[in-house]
Amino acid sequence: MHFAILSLALLSGLVLAPAPAARADMVDDCEQEADPDLTIDGCTAMIDSGILAGTDLLASAYYNRGVAYGKLGEHARAIKDYDAAIRLNPEDAIAYTNRGNAYNRLGEHARAIKDYDAAIRIGPEYAFAYNNRGIAYNRLGEPARAIEDYDAATRLNPEYAAAYHNRGLAYGKLGEYARAIEDYDAAIRLDPEDADAYYNRGNAYGDLGEHARAIEDYDAAIRLNPELFVDGYYYKRGNAYERLGEYARAIEDYDAVIRLSPGSAFAYLTRGLAHKALGDFDRAARDWERMIEIEGASKIRPLQNRLKDSGHFTGAVDGVYDDGTWAALLACARDPDCAPY
Repeated sequence: MHFAILSLALLSGLVLAPAPAARADMVDDCEQEADPDLTIDGCTAMIDSGILAGTDLLASAYYNRGVAYGKLGEHARAIKDYDAAIRLNPEDAIAYTNRGNAYNRLGEHARAIKDYDAAIRIGPEYAFAYNNRGIAYNRLGEPARAIEDYDAATRLNPEYAAAYHNRGLAYGKLGEYARAIEDYDAAIRLDPEDADAYYNRGNAYGDLGEHARAIEDYDAAIRLNPELFVDGYYYKRGNAYERLGEYARAIEDYDAVIRLSPGSAFAYLTRGLAHKALGDFDRAARDWERMIEIEGASKIRPLQNRLKDSGHFTGAVDGVYDDGTWAALLACARDPDCAPY
């Protein structure tokens, strides 16, 4: 399960006294949120001009530019701007939170936690900081500590859909799937357009063996967002159909994964297994052959070893895909106890 939701602060909102047109344009550009490149240009012009020197607004210009860099995925540059904003205004809880978000996205979760700690010290009622610190703890493999933070976030803001969603992920890591489902229920009630919440609730139902209910949630996720996370939405629904023995419907979902993500080797593997279950052995073997093509020549030798162990390959384990390897793959497809992985 995945898709934890970081909560981001919006632009600070610079407010300057009336100024000449060129200066007013810089302010407008630095404040607007629609175009991050324009924000960066406007804020940079203001910072470099010196017109903000000695004012509190200089920190806001660095902050806004940091937000814009973050939107562009330039998190290291965002951190530098948040550094500057915090030096100028060390009591800005939102700047600490957004710098923590940038560290989180760079995988530096321990550093992120330090920033969220600072944000919470400054603003102990700041639910965003608790939510995001919970994400960092969860990514560090500490779901119990993450849950404590999500508890705080939902206590401070009972309408905080993302915090319920993220707590559900943490409960899932602990194997507490029923409690996870309760949180996904709350997240969906508060934000019924959140496709990921349906997807993750479907995963929890699947973990409990309730595959029909899982499929209902995957249906909802796909309806809300039909072309995102195809390796999750369609793929997991295909898995659920397989578990129910509905192999033809599973194949339809694996077809969708392959159509939208043709380099998905795992989709070919699982579609091949579904073809095998329906007795279509040639198609099963062809899918596994395509899986090997995608994974590359380095996977041929391990495949030959597995086929030799199953008694279907008698040639040399030389990493060369030849007629003998194909024949063994087809024989594996016909053998109910053989799988090419």
